[in-house]
Amino acid sequence: MQITKDMVMGLEQTHLIDIDTNQKASAEAFLALCDLKKRLAAHGFVLDIASAFRPFSRQMEIFNAKYNMQRKVFDRDNNELNLENMSPMQRVEAICIFSSVPGFSRHHFGSDFDIYSKDLLPEGSSLALASYEYTQGGYFYEMHQALVEYMAEYDFFMPYTGDNSIGFEPWHISYYPSATKCLEVFDFDYACDHLKSLKYPWSESVCIYLQDKYRQMLAY
Repeated sequence: MQITKDMVMGLEQTHLIDIDTNQKASAEAFLALCDLKKRLAAHGFVLDIASAFRPFSRQMEIFNAKYNMQRKVFDRDNNELNLENMSPMQRVEAICIFSSVPGFSRHHFGSDFDIYSKDLLPEGSSLALASYEYTQGGYFYEMHQALVEYMAEYDFFMPYTGDNSIGFEPWHISYYPSATKCLEVFDFDYACDHLKSLKYPWSESVCIYLQDKYRQMLAY
């Protein structure tokens, strides 16, 4: 199936398969993930999917909620930020540390997964998808070390290492072959034109901000 611009923006999902009752992914990415899960299971770790494909509409809900201060926004060190007195551009910059702009998310591709291990989550705790859960001393640390050791054998990598304007996301893995096909189709102008047509208060600011940041946001 030919990948289209709408597919890589999360506006269309006919290229994806259902992987459970609430999740979708590309078939080749999911099959590779199943093999990776088997490898980690052999070492005593269970990989669970917190998030796979995310449509444009869902990413819009997340971004709008953060922009309108209805959902928390954090800095790189997991400190909550107060957006109240920020300009539209400052809000966009703060949100984009850990949240992609709708249409600019790798989760639109069907090749990317947020992973954790339900068995290792302490009783009574909620998954935060924060770096402290995966780094040394965190409850997913040993699982994450095994993931780092073996994922490349199955063509997975971690796109967000924290070495640019995007925050460190140790929970986010991407299946390189599928993601690369999507990045080859992605069109910055097409995506920005769509955002501007929606006329959100942040639409213009986002497109200005992304002119020299969208490659970091999409990790290519």
